[in-house]
Amino acid sequence: FFFRAFQRNPLLPPSLVKNAGDSLLAISVQTSQGKQIFHSPVAFESRFIARDTLDERFAHLEVSVALHPTMASSLVVGGIPPSRLPLLSLLLALTSGLVAMAILQLRRQQELAQTRQEFVSGVSHELRTPLAQIRLFAELLRKGHLQSDEERDRSLEIIDEESQRLTYLVENVLSFSRSEHASASVAMEPLPVREELVRVTDAFTPLARARQNTIQVDAPDDLVALADPRAVRQVLLYLLDYAVKYGPVVQTVSIGGKIDNGRVRLWVADNGPGVPVTERERIWDPYYRLARDADTAGGSGIGLSIVKELVRLQGGRIWVEDTASRKSGKTGARFVIELQLAPSAGAPGLALPSPSEHAGVTA
Repeated sequence: FFFRAFQRNPLLPPSLVKNAGDSLLAISVQTSQGKQIFHSPVAFESRFIARDTLDERFAHLEVSVALHPTMASSLVVGGIPPSRLPLLSLLLALTSGLVAMAILQLRRQQELAQTRQEFVSGVSHELRTPLAQIRLFAELLRKGHLQSDEERDRSLEIIDEESQRLTYLVENVLSFSRSEHASASVAMEPLPVREELVRVTDAFTPLARARQNTIQVDAPDDLVALADPRAVRQVLLYLLDYAVKYGPVVQTVSIGGKIDNGRVRLWVADNGPGVPVTERERIWDPYYRLARDADTAGGSGIGLSIVKELVRLQGGRIWVEDTASRKSGKTGARFVIELQLAPSAGAPGLALPSPSEHAGVTA
């Protein structure tokens, strides 16, 4: 019955199939129990398949018709639309990328918020300690609780020391802010090294004395660097503070300078625990602190980043190494600063460079 029906009534327009006839259709008829009772002479796999179930007049027979894949584009005006899989894959990849970027940005925002919180906490801690000392001894002096001149002199000395600590901290924070906004600048000029080292040492001695530290200066009188005095002073003050803060209670801190390969080298060396080799590149990053330092002493973690930036602006470089006495069993860190050597005043054709000429030099 099915065979005769298909023979009498073409299922595909002759204008499309030409001489192929109905060999482009694979037809199969099954009973409702799944028994096949008819199939066309041709059979092939195709993704263009239609299925239908006849009514009760035809015993609910199930008919399936598969179209040959090569005929699909001829039966649809404009051809079969291309697969959407590449587009869907692209959209999926784009969505995944956007989600990953969003997660990464959220994580960075959380890390930045945490870093800021730690920075504010560290600065607040460092401000609170000297302020408490200043208020305490000022209150004792105001109320006359200190009877002897020695006690009053000692209280005034402590107030002066803590005031200097506050000054150093505020200057560091301001310098860090200026360097982040690219507004920091230097004024290069000939700088007598030994004179500057003595000046810095005299200013820092009260703070060093509080931890029973002594500072030893070692530099020739005729050594002259081409540098910014204020920047060099701030760098040395911070390195001295670092040496005293993280060094032992009783130690001798060495600060000096010399000429090495046509450059001026300054150094600050202590007898502390030193800086591990694996950490010597990261200590210059803003907010980064050694784990042992975070547990033993307060700090904001911006000092060394400021130091590196100030040295860079002067066309120099800075690094940290072991002290020379490391081999003898003693520990210690030695911070080395390399600056330009000032040209001789009588040398022809030598002119002092402007600060802008050094702004792009990498430390």
